[in-house]
Amino acid sequence: MIKNHALAYAQRGWSVLPLYGVEGGRCQCGNPDCKSPGKHPTARNGVKSATRDKGGINLTFKDGNNLGIATGAKSGIWVLDIDGPTGEASLLDLQQRHGDLPATLEHRTGRGRHLIFDLAGEKIKNSVKR
Repeated sequence: MIKNHALAYAQRGWSVLPLYGVEGGRCQCGNPDCKSPGKHPTARNGVKSATRDKGGINLTFKDGNNLGIATGAKSGIWVLDIDGPTGEASLLDLQQRHGDLPATLEHRTGRGRHLIFDLAGEKIKNSVKR
């Protein structure tokens, strides 16, 4: 059950939030033209609703939800999203130029993987397609 994963992440100190799930290939948000199926928050205030509170998690997570983690200062982590062969090639190129990344937690995704790193007090800005 996704709620159990949310509770486990919260115990790590990560703030979590429910995302709309996907059923029959369609986002459960109700928008037939949804551009981010299964990847956007169910709460109106989005990532600001992320919490580590057990009671809040038990109230807001429902069967069928996906799970989001608020990165940055709220959880003390940042995530490197590597999508498919193009992402793997980009990562390999960067590592050849700058050295290997340290060992870290890894989560497999539908299109690739997420590498999860400790923020360690650094400020890392969101970047897409770089």
